[in-house]
Amino acid sequence: MTSARHRAFIAPRLLGSLTAIAILPVYVALRGAPGPLEAVVFGWLITPILVVYFLSRTGRYEMAHVLSSLALTVLVTADHGFIDAPAAQRIALDDHPLLAATLAQPLSGERRAAYCHVRPGQARNFEDYVRNELGEQALVFASDSLIEAGWFGPGEAHPSLRSRVGDYVLLMQAATTIKDWMPGERRHNMIGVHGGASADEMLVPLVVIEP
Repeated sequence: MTSARHRAFIAPRLLGSLTAIAILPVYVALRGAPGPLEAVVFGWLITPILVVYFLSRTGRYEMAHVLSSLALTVLVTADHGFIDAPAAQRIALDDHPLLAATLAQPLSGERRAAYCHVRPGQARNFEDYVRNELGEQALVFASDSLIEAGWFGPGEAHPSLRSRVGDYVLLMQAATTIKDWMPGERRHNMIGVHGGASADEMLVPLVVIEP
């Protein structure tokens, strides 16, 4: 039983490592010396042969499994999710001059979560315009309320955070985006966006590939 279990463990790992070793000369002949990334990949592919050697010398099957998992486990993730922004749901600020007139400076932040620095005395006009003209396309939040609620992360807020996020945050709904184009800026379509509060943007998958 033990012998069969060891053979079942050793065979695929030995085959994989020997295949990588056999391919290496062909790769070098066709592509030249591997670069740093290729060298790491080849090293990773050959590592199982060391685990096979360990098991054949010690017979410690459980420890060999642990070493194999440590050597071969692959984690795949990202720093955020993404959504597609249809052209019909892209808002250009210059199509809303009355809204632009309430701002002290261009929008900043993300197309999905725009930071708004409002002119003194224009807060009421800003809020009314967003609620009346953008309707369900955007929700408006006082930036201070989001800071206090921890939207920008845990712990004490950096002293410069409030100046960076402005007076209000426009949190775009569905797949809507808003963009404030600068004079002379080449206009382009950005399909993939992030920064909003939808599940597709906030939930990041973690894929674990184990031997």
